[in-house]
Amino acid sequence: MSTPRRGPNRLAIIVAAFAVVAAACSGGDEVADPPPVFTPAGDASESLADPGTTLLPPTPSDPPEIEGPSLADFAVPCGVDPEPTPATGPGIDDTTIRIATGNDEGGRHAGRSGASMPEAVVAMAEHCNTLGGLAGRAIAVETYDAAVTEVPDVAARQCEETFALVGHGYLQASLGTETWNGCGLPRFDGWSSALLRAEPVPLLAHRVAAVTDGAALSVAIVMPETTAGRTEAEAAQIALVAAGFSVATVEFYSPAVEIDWPAMQSRIAASGAGSIHVSGSCRGATMPLAAAGGAEGPTIIADASSYDDDCRADAAALGVPLDNILLQVPFLPVEDGDDAPVTQAFVEILERFGASATGDALLAGAAFWEFAVAVDACRSDVVTRDCLDERRDVEWNGAGIHPPAADASCRVVVAMTADGFERVLPAEAGRFGCPDEG
Repeated sequence: MSTPRRGPNRLAIIVAAFAVVAAACSGGDEVADPPPVFTPAGDASESLADPGTTLLPPTPSDPPEIEGPSLADFAVPCGVDPEPTPATGPGIDDTTIRIATGNDEGGRHAGRSGASMPEAVVAMAEHCNTLGGLAGRAIAVETYDAAVTEVPDVAARQCEETFALVGHGYLQASLGTETWNGCGLPRFDGWSSALLRAEPVPLLAHRVAAVTDGAALSVAIVMPETTAGRTEAEAAQIALVAAGFSVATVEFYSPAVEIDWPAMQSRIAASGAGSIHVSGSCRGATMPLAAAGGAEGPTIIADASSYDDDCRADAAALGVPLDNILLQVPFLPVEDGDDAPVTQAFVEILERFGASATGDALLAGAAFWEFAVAVDACRSDVVTRDCLDERRDVEWNGAGIHPPAADASCRVVVAMTADGFERVLPAEAGRFGCPDEG
């Protein structure tokens, strides 16, 4: 895949300015009258419906159908194995490994949170099966929609029905922790596997915003009203203040209820914040917040969940100014082209099996391969849940798409443009800008 053409010259100006400006003045601007609240289309799905099951051919005894794309230096642990490795535990037998994944797509106000994550896990599992399976078995994927509030019930079913939880996107995952820990269900989380390897609040995008507008030195923090959201909000305050920013206000929203985003933007405007650090899905947080701010609203700094062409389409439909939004992502973006061969291989697999190449999908795909590596590491013994937990790779880098070092600067900042996403920092494709990259 070739690298898409570059976007507006504004981005090059940002990079140059960032390199030479050390500080900027603080301040705040009035926001325009906010437009109506943005509410995602679609009704809530029925709660606790039977999970979608994908039992993926061929069986491991069949010859591989395809060679599959290379994942650079990563040895894909899939292939024909006529003698399945001994295994015990729920969700695994001599022919099948049954894994769980899921999201909160059925939550009425969750904004399709994590929507692309299950389809990415299915795509990677299908790819593994076409190569001959894993540990002598076909992989079956069960998708559980927790609809934000039903994580405890979903967790109990996953404990009974599956061998591991892989690449999920549950906003309130902490509600299932006690159940998952109690049954020993190994978890390979789509979001935290990548995002928590480094410092929880990378600051590159904030520094870019401050260079272009001194008002961005005053930050509003907007987080989901969850255990993880409150933890991240606290970490964000500490990191931003330590880096010379000020925190004007901290706002929480519940992904389970309708939010008055214009009222929140009014509070942010009153606080004098010149930029907003927001966590959440594109349709559940980033876009409704941006739409409520209007054309003169503060710069919004969002995360990998908004790295999605559907998100750009929403922005266009709502009249949201694209130059007001920066994303900080913990992977080499698709736009890096041949300078990010592992990302391109992920995209090829996702597209081959009908999945979308979103930020969430890349994270969930990386979590699948972390799971596969753990299973492969257990083949010298017995494949059990305990073994998977013991053989996890604490240095996992997503087969090469994630940062190689646990440092807050190991991120890529991209901006939305009319044509796609444009790398802002580091300027050179294929790099995260980590200290050990030179």
